[in-house]
Amino acid sequence: MAGHIAGSSKIVIAPFIYKWPDERCLLAYTSHRDKGIAAVVPLEEAAPSLWDVAAAHLPTNVQDEYEAYGRWCLQVAWGLSVMPRKESLVLTGEEWSLRGHRAVDQFKWQQSSER
Repeated sequence: MAGHIAGSSKIVIAPFIYKWPDERCLLAYTSHRDKGIAAVVPLEEAAPSLWDVAAAHLPTNVQDEYEAYGRWCLQVAWGLSVMPRKESLVLTGEEWSLRGHRAVDQFKWQQSSER
């Protein structure tokens, strides 16, 4: 899925601190067909690599690093869309496009507890 992607589905854009205490960007979440999409919107010239931010937050001994990083990226962005902050911008029906740099096509879903 990396490459150029465009759509008009609902998009949520929210402030995100990627390096404590003051390095910020905007994080966007939307969906395209049957996929969730997380993207960084830079506030200044240089935007952080969301992949590198994930690497800084995850242990180095994960079994499938690629999947773990992708899962982290989507969960963080999805969380901002589910519980939007008052500073969040929610757009519905607006055209958007992005250049994808990395993609994780399939996940092995995990649950945190059994019932």
